[in-house]
Amino acid sequence: MKLYELTDEYNALWDALNDPEADWDEAEKALLEIEGEFDSKMESCAKIVRSMESEAKGAKEEAERLAARAKALENKSKGLKSYMLSEMRASGREKIRTDIFTIAAQRSPVSLIVHPEDEKLIPEKYWVEVPATKLLDKVCIKDALLGGEAVPGCELYQGYHLRIR
Repeated sequence: MKLYELTDEYNALWDALNDPEADWDEAEKALLEIEGEFDSKMESCAKIVRSMESEAKGAKEEAERLAARAKALENKSKGLKSYMLSEMRASGREKIRTDIFTIAAQRSPVSLIVHPEDEKLIPEKYWVEVPATKLLDKVCIKDALLGGEAVPGCELYQGYHLRIR
């Protein structure tokens, strides 16, 4: 029997006990039987949840390990490319052709460097105003609501969650 079916049957038995002619002994046996099945189903579900959580944790750890490895490989690649460029420039060679690759030293696009200590010297026409960004202070709103203050458009919510120990 499925978990939701057990819940329905359990609730139906309790409702049936409102009948003055209900057989309390039979109902108690049936309730205990359903509770046993229900508990067993819940235990099975909890095992599946734990297994999924464990697998998810392992997947996250593996993803973090792979991300760290990718970052290390990218850094090593950048370092090696920088070394190769430095050596090509030092030798005066701009392009090298091999059977597999063509390796060339190219100029990068022009970029701007602004020296922070000299920013005050830059004329006004090169400045733009950026409007201030407003962010909601949710902690402050929550505290206000908890203190009994009404905040339009906001409400407190407390749901339920399942804890498996």
